[in-house]
Amino acid sequence: MNVAIVKQHTRFSWSYSQLTDYETCPLRWYHKSIAKDVKEEESSFTRDGHALHDAFNARARGEPLRFPYTHHEPIFTRLDSRRGDHFPEQNLAIKRDFTPCAWMARETWFRGKIDFLKLNGFFATIIDWKSGKPKEDLTQLKLMAALMFAHNPMIERISTALAYVNHEIWKTATFDRSDLTQIWAEIMPRVNAMERAKLFEKFPPTPSGLCKRFCPVTSCQYHGKGSGDTEWT
Repeated sequence: MNVAIVKQHTRFSWSYSQLTDYETCPLRWYHKSIAKDVKEEESSFTRDGHALHDAFNARARGEPLRFPYTHHEPIFTRLDSRRGDHFPEQNLAIKRDFTPCAWMARETWFRGKIDFLKLNGFFATIIDWKSGKPKEDLTQLKLMAALMFAHNPMIERISTALAYVNHEIWKTATFDRSDLTQIWAEIMPRVNAMERAKLFEKFPPTPSGLCKRFCPVTSCQYHGKGSGDTEWT
């Protein structure tokens, strides 16, 4: 008699950063977030980003903006002048059925951090502070809006922005509650691919220029080489 062996469904939770890691290279994502046997060294760019976030979060809590970020004060002057209550970093999570839950609840499925939040009746403003180079992808904004809609049923419209403050560029998008179905329809195939990779333990490397300098997975055949130096095997 043949007995089919089916893998048990394992607990699965994710974040925007994990999704981008997986789509950059499944093998790198596996070592960073599942096996957790590698740790990326903090670069000067990462340290600068953390320092900027800390300074901006402190300013949102009412403290003076710290040096060397004081030249960004006009951003907060404008935000302070707008109606509503604002909040610094918010940690939000939802379950698989898209309903809200605690950050570390057993049933948590998706977690996301909102750097700056302003609430004004049926409207909200969400800003994510960025210190690096501008990118066109708005997935993060869609996910932050989805989290806020889940946690605050009164909100009907959300203005969002990726604020690349060092370049004085803001990537903006506005979402209505009616956009939720489309948001998840776009993102779920990507999340499902990541979950299937974990379930079936399929983590192929994706060689790129990042292999040469920035990847901590030294056991990978492409480490230090990249996509143009080693044939796929």
